[in-house]
Amino acid sequence: MAPNFGISICYGKDGQLESFFMSNIVPQNPDLNRGPWRALEQIVAREYAQTFEEVWVITGPIFDDDAKRLQSGVEIPDAFFKVVVDEIDGKLRALAFLMKQSDRSEELGRYLTNVDEIEKESGFEFFSELDDTIEDVLEAEKTESLW
Repeated sequence: MAPNFGISICYGKDGQLESFFMSNIVPQNPDLNRGPWRALEQIVAREYAQTFEEVWVITGPIFDDDAKRLQSGVEIPDAFFKVVVDEIDGKLRALAFLMKQSDRSEELGRYLTNVDEIEKESGFEFFSELDDTIEDVLEAEKTESLW
């Protein structure tokens, strides 16, 4: 799920070619992929990765208990998340996005959530290596606007 476009901007042609591996692909509704998900990938690649000294991006699919599959047997995710982390003035901050397969609006602010919610929905634990006081604040914070 590393975006071809973003990888090419940040890492050049060789990096871009590596984004075509099957391990980097999950089924995504074309309207989501060409709409809000694309808009989010572009703002991360064109603005955040270019403006800030360094950003970390964590992205992936979310599956629920009711598995829907392609004819090949590959499970179709129910939603997708993207977490963007930046450090400013020595303090970590995060933007967390959650989009369902049915989402269409390119108004990215409507998909903002917090890391705790994404952890709950995905079953992942993202920042367990951080000191608990820093982790708790970072994961609970829901930013109300894009950076």
